[in-house]
Amino acid sequence: MDQDTADPFERSELQRIAKVKSRRPQDIHLVMFASWSGLPLSEVMALAWEDVDTETWQLKVRRAKVDPHYKVPKERSRVRIVELIDPAIHWLQQQMPYTMMLPQQEVSVRQRDNITIRADEVRFVFMNGTGEQQTPWHDPSLRRWYTDLLVKAKVRHRGPNQCRHTFASQALSNYVPM
Repeated sequence: MDQDTADPFERSELQRIAKVKSRRPQDIHLVMFASWSGLPLSEVMALAWEDVDTETWQLKVRRAKVDPHYKVPKERSRVRIVELIDPAIHWLQQQMPYTMMLPQQEVSVRQRDNITIRADEVRFVFMNGTGEQQTPWHDPSLRRWYTDLLVKAKVRHRGPNQCRHTFASQALSNYVPM
């Protein structure tokens, strides 16, 4: 199926994904958050706690991960404030105990001119691994793990960016204007 063709998850499929028994619940949190936030996968992988206001439950999109680099969004309009809805907030709250108190790490963020590099001190919201073995996600490893999760949930496979289409579909089904 074409990557740009919308093939959202149904609510029943999201419920099955949420209930998968895993020694890595953070991975489920990532998929569920992505399905309720509308962020593309590249922005979810680069999301840091420093970008999230846990009082207003808004986040600022400041970077994306385009393997192997972190980059500012290519269009100025893509640096934006996102107001989170209740299910996205729920999954971020589930994730807090796993990564919110980790030490910051420095990442290099390529700027729009493709020359300048900015150093960001961040604590990523979603990490690959468990305990002290956690590392930032890389697209190929996320896609491998994601496929395994869908198999465990007995959900028909579609790419991880379908989480973004799921958010859009759910919003439109609830009469949120485009």
